[in-house]
Amino acid sequence: MNTTIEDNKLKEYRMKIQNPTFKLPNVLLIACLLVLSYASHGQQGNPTAIIGGWSLNYDLTLADVSGKGIQDYQKVSGTLQNRMRQFLNGRLFDFHNNGQFTITNTDGTVLLGSWALNELNLLAMIDGNGVQVDYMANLDGNLLILVPQGAAMKDVLFKRLFFNRVR
Repeated sequence: MNTTIEDNKLKEYRMKIQNPTFKLPNVLLIACLLVLSYASHGQQGNPTAIIGGWSLNYDLTLADVSGKGIQDYQKVSGTLQNRMRQFLNGRLFDFHNNGQFTITNTDGTVLLGSWALNELNLLAMIDGNGVQVDYMANLDGNLLILVPQGAAMKDVLFKRLFFNRVR
């Protein structure tokens, strides 16, 4: 019971304390979020599972292109399409257990940098110049799928990159 003074008169009132109530939709929502959190965490596995060599599968990556992307690709000359295939097909991403990576292009040039994969499967790759590119990584056996995130998604032809494990 609390007492206040209003208009020079004492006034008493009781504070009503409400017990928290959970409505069924809220409980179901919380339960679903917990299940999804547990299920997605269970599918993460060991982030070090991507350690090793991964070769870009150009045919699978190109087959995934749709909509405006495929229209843009078809507008490009056959010569440029072949040069893209030659440069990208077989590009090797090699993730080392010390957090370093190398990308070996098909022309023999090598890019160096560091990588980290968090429990949400966000792969951050920072090249030797300090430029960071983020990917959502999905590992399905011997297939690694990288989906560029953020600024890396702007105006890219390949929305998903498919890699086959080579070692």
